[in-house]
Amino acid sequence: MANSLSNLQFIITEKSFIVDTTYQVDNNKVLKLQKEFLEDKYQALYYFGFRDNLSKLSMSSHYLYMISNSFIKELTNQPQLEIARENIDLEIHGDTYDYLLDSIPFIVGNEYINRDWLDHIFIKLTEVFSREIKDYNGSVQFYITEKSQDLTVAHRIYFHLVNLDDKDYPFAFMASYATKTNNKIEHVPLKYALEEYKDDRLKLISLLSCLNKVAEVSPLIAHFMETGEMFHPVKLTVKEAYDLLLNVPEIEKCNIKCRVPN
Repeated sequence: MANSLSNLQFIITEKSFIVDTTYQVDNNKVLKLQKEFLEDKYQALYYFGFRDNLSKLSMSSHYLYMISNSFIKELTNQPQLEIARENIDLEIHGDTYDYLLDSIPFIVGNEYINRDWLDHIFIKLTEVFSREIKDYNGSVQFYITEKSQDLTVAHRIYFHLVNLDDKDYPFAFMASYATKTNNKIEHVPLKYALEEYKDDRLKLISLLSCLNKVAEVSPLIAHFMETGEMFHPVKLTVKEAYDLLLNVPEIEKCNIKCRVPN
């Protein structure tokens, strides 16, 4: 039981959560974590989600771990993270809310947990990340890797598949990338990268290098790269769109986000 965290307990409040110190604790690991949460609960929660050596968590601590870990996954899945850094405007997907709301355990204060409650926690966790990355000299990827070797930051490139009102070519594919324009983060067609980085070949290569891995799992993307169509919107047949959709899970494993029709 030396590594058990079953006595690390929390109480959910109307806006947040607090450590439940009424439990008798004789475990140094639990005492250390309790102290961290009492000193700065949001920073402690932020780091909690990066841990991978947790065992025998209480229901309340496991749920808070789920929240923090979900936040970290959402954070690292933001293609604009590397350039937005401390100014990141975090996009939480509906599936994440559904997952966390469907997983609410029977714990003290669980009636307070709703989407607004989760939003408040996510905002506080984002503030912790923003504070830390602002003072970090390296890339976001290096920062994340220092926290966990298993995590990678999403690449700046997006793939889009959209419907068209065209009988022969009912879909279109386009690649975009996140860039900063007038201090605003925008997603623009990939062709503009050729202009933005025309005087910095290394940055262009760095941006596009992730496409080589994607070409290995998607013959259609490999074709677009060979023909140069990757830099322009391309009309697709039903079969081409279907083939692309089949490859979406493997493409996203390469850390490229895909936006496709429902």
